[in-house]
Amino acid sequence: MIPMSLECVALRHLCDRIAAASAVHNRHAIVPACFSDSSEVPCYSELGMSDKKRHEVTSLLHLAGSMHQNLNFDSVLDVGTGKGYLGVSLAEALQLPVCGVDSDPKRCQAAERRTKSAKAECTFSTVAAPFGTFTTHDDLTGRVLITALHACGELSPSVLRFFLDNPACQGLLLTGCCYNLLDSFPLSETVGRKTSGSLSRTARMLACQSPLRRQLPAESLFFRAVLQTLAHAKQTPVTKRLKGLHSRCLDDYIAEASRRLNVGFDLEAIQPWKDKQAVFYRLLQLRNAFAPLIETLVQMDWLCFLRERGVRAQLIQVFDPVVSPRCFVIAAWKARDLKEIVK
Repeated sequence: MIPMSLECVALRHLCDRIAAASAVHNRHAIVPACFSDSSEVPCYSELGMSDKKRHEVTSLLHLAGSMHQNLNFDSVLDVGTGKGYLGVSLAEALQLPVCGVDSDPKRCQAAERRTKSAKAECTFSTVAAPFGTFTTHDDLTGRVLITALHACGELSPSVLRFFLDNPACQGLLLTGCCYNLLDSFPLSETVGRKTSGSLSRTARMLACQSPLRRQLPAESLFFRAVLQTLAHAKQTPVTKRLKGLHSRCLDDYIAEASRRLNVGFDLEAIQPWKDKQAVFYRLLQLRNAFAPLIETLVQMDWLCFLRERGVRAQLIQVFDPVVSPRCFVIAAWKARDLKEIVK
């Protein structure tokens, strides 16, 4: 048997090698020369922002500001604007009219109220509608920059298509998230030729994990795994969520699940599993180490999708992956006179 200490060292070494292979690079090594940080971020209101949100907004403002200096945008479209943290900050910092789109009318109202706390005069408006029905807005004039901070699931492919289909849209900053809700894969012919043509739900769920945070999963995850194993042995697989089922004891968890499912589980069969919780966690951490590889595959698909259509695009690490696990941004632009910045 391998000593536990050596086993952990070997696992950590493997995880580090996987992380290195998944394109987690130093930010300043891959930012295009003319999009690198060139000045201090202008003053903007941080009212109500969490530390994570403040980090994301500040970092993205650096990149948006540098793109604006080089591409000279006339307005900004902030997709999935939510409470307007990024959208209002862009309006303050860039002094450009910003239109925020969100499907939730209440969030749009909250975003517009946020302009009252702005530290500088700004033009910010919202459209409460699903992005798929959005066409244009009076505030969107001339050369448009699209921003989408953590566009959920299918919203990311929708933003990519909108950017490509609208000549006025000259710049794009996109961060995806919630890959488990992603249906459109692959988008690019390049990735389509090199893959089976789809990602399983398990793979998409795995892409959402954050191995760099190195957090142990909740006990309930182990309890559910034992429940699934017992149910499989009785040929009665559990396919639905058991909402509100919380317990710090495996016996109580299985007993309550048995009552809800109306299935009699042998509590004696639970005993051999009680000593396997640590092994389960190590296997789960090993599995999660592959998450960046799947996320990188999705991001490279988006990158190839843009480049196949003649758009300049790069994948840039903008956020600290521990603070904000979805740390890469797709930066794209249509200006032909910037081709020299692409290495």
